[in-house]
Amino acid sequence: MPVHHTVNQTRILIYKCKRYS
Repeated sequence: MPVHHTVNQTRILIYKCKRYS
């Protein structure tokens, strides 16, 4: 199970959302 990959993708999504905010 690629847990690290999922966490990384989530962090990227949060970073993008924060940047657009």
